[in-house]
Amino acid sequence: MKTVNLNQRYLMIETLSQFIKQQYPLHEALLMCYQLFKELSLLKLLDELKQGKAIEEKSHLLYNDPLFIEFFTFYLYRDTLDQALIKAIDLCRQKDALKQEIIKAFIYPTCLLGGVISFSFIAVFYLQPQFKQFFSSFDIHFSPIQQGLMQLLFAFPFLLCFIFIVTGGIIVWFIKKLNGGNFKELEKWFHYWPFGRVLKKYFSIKFCLYYKEFLYLGYDLHTILDMISQRIKDPHLQMMAFEFIEKVKTGTELMEIADSFSYFDPYFKLVFKLSLSRPSPFSLFEQYYETSILLVKTTVRKVIQSILPILYGFIGIYIVGIYSGMILPMMNMLDKI
Repeated sequence: MKTVNLNQRYLMIETLSQFIKQQYPLHEALLMCYQLFKELSLLKLLDELKQGKAIEEKSHLLYNDPLFIEFFTFYLYRDTLDQALIKAIDLCRQKDALKQEIIKAFIYPTCLLGGVISFSFIAVFYLQPQFKQFFSSFDIHFSPIQQGLMQLLFAFPFLLCFIFIVTGGIIVWFIKKLNGGNFKELEKWFHYWPFGRVLKKYFSIKFCLYYKEFLYLGYDLHTILDMISQRIKDPHLQMMAFEFIEKVKTGTELMEIADSFSYFDPYFKLVFKLSLSRPSPFSLFEQYYETSILLVKTTVRKVIQSILPILYGFIGIYIVGIYSGMILPMMNMLDKI
C-alpha cells in the first residue's frame, strides 16, 4: 500500500481543491487525484460518499490531522468546498512549518552536544589510559591538584550525559503530558519555570486560533464558548471554555475573567479585553496570532544563541583541562630528559 508523504498530502489536497474549483464533480475530482497520487484513502472516501456519507464526516481520509478535520468542518459552514480545503490545509502547513523550524533550530546544538560527549568519552576511555601508561613507565607521580583535575576530566562525560538524559527526560515527559488528555496533571507544570510560560503561550495561541476562526464565521463570545466546550474534541480547549463559562455564570465581569484566567498569557489577556469593546475584533486576534508565531520563532533563536556559548565554553574548558592534566605534564617531562 502506497502512502503519500506530508508534502505530497498537501499537494494532493490542493490539487483536489483546484479540480473542484474548475467545476469538476467531487467524485471525478477524487478519481483524478487518485490517478495522480495513487492514494487508496481517496478510493475509500469515494466509496463512503457513494453510500451517502458527508465529506466532513470522512475528512480524516484526506488528512488525519485534528487541526485539518476541525477547521475543514468549520470552513464548510461559510465557504465553498475548494476554499474550505485550501484554508484548512494552509493552517496545517503553518503548524508543520513552525514545528520544522523549531526542530531545525535545535539540530546544530544537539549535534554539537553529541560531539562534545563523544569526544569526552574518547578522551576518558582511550587517551587517559594511554597517558597513564606512559607516565607509569617513567615512574611519574602526579600532585594532588593534578590528580583532582584528572578525576574531574574522568567524571565530566558522565556528568554531561546525566544532565543531558535528565533534561531530555523532563522535556519528553512534559510533551507527553501536553499531548495527553489529563488536564489536571498538566496544570502542575504551570508552577515550574519555564514550563508555565510555555503552557500559557501554547494555550493562548491555540485558543486564539479557534476563537478567531469562529469570529470569522460570525459567532458571538457566548456561542463560541459553547461550541468549543461541546463540539471541539480537544480536551484542553474544552476545559478552558468550560471554566470560562462557569465564571460567566457566577456573574463575574468578562474583564475580570480575562485578567484572572491562568491559561492566558499577558499579551492575549490584553487583546481579549480590547476585543470586548470592538465591533469587529477578528483583526485583533489575527494580529495576536501572527505576532505570537513570530515571537515563538524569535524566542527559539534567543534560546539557541544562549545555549551555543555555554556549549562552546564547555568545549573550551574541557580542551584546556585535557591539556593541563595530560599533555602539559608530558611536555614538562620531555623537557627534563
